Amino acid sequence: PATVDMDGKIDLADFAWNRAQVDLKDLQVRTPSGSLSARGYASDFRRPRGAIDADISPASAGAEIHLKSLQRLVLAPLNAQVAFSFSDSRTLQVKAFQLSDSKSRLEGDGDFHYEGSSTTWRLHLKSPGLDVSAIADYVPDLGPYLFGGRLEFETTVSSGPAGLEFGRTKLVLRGGRAVFGADNVLRNADLTLAAPPNFKVARLTASNVSASTFGQELSGIDFDAQIQGPDWTFHSLRGVWNGMRWNLRGKVWDFFQPTHLDIHGGADVINIQELVNLSQRIIEYHKARAGKEPPQRKWFEYVKYGVPKTFPALSGRLAARRVEY
Repeated sequence: PATVDMDGKIDLADFAWNRAQVDLKDLQVRTPSGSLSARGYASDFRRPRGAIDADISPASAGAEIHLKSLQRLVLAPLNAQVAFSFSDSRTLQVKAFQLSDSKSRLEGDGDFHYEGSSTTWRLHLKSPGLDVSAIADYVPDLGPYLFGGRLEFETTVSSGPAGLEFGRTKLVLRGGRAVFGADNVLRNADLTLAAPPNFKVARLTASNVSASTFGQELSGIDFDAQIQGPDWTFHSLRGVWNGMRWNLRGKVWDFFQPTHLDIHGGADVINIQELVNLSQRIIEYHKARAGKEPPQRKWFEYVKYGVPKTFPALSGRLAARRVEY
């Protein structure tokens, strides 16, 4: 059951609907799972327009709901603000909205058009900065991955004949970090992703990235890559691997399960023993993974389970100033 308390006034303007208005001073809705506190106004009942400011709070700290795709979703206090208008009886325009918690803010605008049984819509989203570490506050299952950093993004999503359609998209991650098991750690990642409408092709750049994987230390990683479908073309890839400084370019077909790598470039020194050690660790990883069931949440397990089951074909040319055995 829910309880509702409301304080406000309504002016029907002698039924001159274009001058009628509602002033909602305070609306309180309480349910066993949480509460809603809202304020707002609306005017011009022929083509309504107005604004709402609402605070949404769970009944208790750490309250959870269970969804099909997310086994555990923790509710947290949120503030929502929206300004709206109806350009006609079937078109709702969200002139501006903002959704925020104590760490992050999401804002944007949009419009929704109803025509019979069909609905078309457009939503413009952007954030001046989302605290990536806060994702574990809402999805506790992601806590062990220690996601961190600050994410800024802007995109447009709309309905289309074939499903969702995306406008130009840009994402900027500063100081990104994550842990995928004891042997896979990402640190200090500054990433930028820019894509034209519908992600036909995207550009991903990175700077100052360091990581640990398969017992190997990577630092000072900079790259500029073009993503087209599952294939990644690296126009440049520079960094230091276990003391060896590399400068590469090339292409990876089917990046998350590579079938072919074409690599060109070189290093100041190539340590053969480091290559042998890496090969041994990959073989040990495959042996340990043999017989295990595939991950249930594949959408965030790409890095952890991204090593190909079969070794990809290799091509290209590598040069080194010195080779150490």
